[in-house]
Amino acid sequence: MAELQMETAVNERRPPMFSELESFLETLRGVKFVYLPDPGNAGDSFIAHATYQLFDRIGLDYEIGSEFCKYPGRVVMWGGGGNLVPMYGNLKHFLLANWDVSERVIILPHTIQGNESTLSLLGVNCDIFCRDRMSYDFVRRHAPKTRVWLSHDLALSADLELTEKEASKLPIMLPRDVASARRIAKRAILPLRYKARALGRSKVLNCFRGDREKTALEIPSPNIDVSAVYATGIMTKQDSLATTYRMMLFIDGFETVNTNRLHVAILSAMLGKQVNFHPNSYGKNRAVFENSMAGRFANVAWQG
Repeated sequence: MAELQMETAVNERRPPMFSELESFLETLRGVKFVYLPDPGNAGDSFIAHATYQLFDRIGLDYEIGSEFCKYPGRVVMWGGGGNLVPMYGNLKHFLLANWDVSERVIILPHTIQGNESTLSLLGVNCDIFCRDRMSYDFVRRHAPKTRVWLSHDLALSADLELTEKEASKLPIMLPRDVASARRIAKRAILPLRYKARALGRSKVLNCFRGDREKTALEIPSPNIDVSAVYATGIMTKQDSLATTYRMMLFIDGFETVNTNRLHVAILSAMLGKQVNFHPNSYGKNRAVFENSMAGRFANVAWQG
């Protein structure tokens, strides 16, 4: 794999960006808490992978929970992402079931919109970290009893040099069932198909989403939605590492990345690629770019 050109700069950036969050998490040493990785695509696996690295650096003790369970008297922590917005319901339903029975509820850096009635219920046992100013201001208005923090997307805390070292020790992951065999085939075939169609433009990666967060932007051809192709839906420590590493290997074969996938943009920026970063449907890309990438990554150009 090519040398991670931006990793030294990212390591220098990480302490001031995440010092407040790390100090907060250090208070949980000695407490076995329940961690719920935010479900989703390969970008969410990247967040989960960075979070596992962070927990290991601090030395935290946790178990993986289920979003469908109640945890009375426990400290529960929902992973970073963009789940508390009107188009998704996982975190909302978990909060409604747990906020008043759990000892503490912690939401790691999130984009948050809507859900005003749910936010208004949350009490002093809740800590909410936001990954952008838009969400921070919104939550402060609608969740007056909670502690609200402005932070950054946790994927930016990833140590990609460590990721590469950890991935070299991964066992060969065989298909668990028919669904996983199909995912493995998709991860093998679609990237090869993209490279074949991109002959003459082989150093440019177009990665635009076709799901509910897409915009009216005309999707260029060829295009490959990397976050969907490499998604497994499994957020264990090993699976998140493997998914992140597969994305790294693929993205590292390009020089320029055009995308409206937030975590393709973040990973590409950290790998030193030239990134043309486009909006998604509800403003999270711009908000995270303004809060965490503008002024830190000269290789990222906002296209909104």
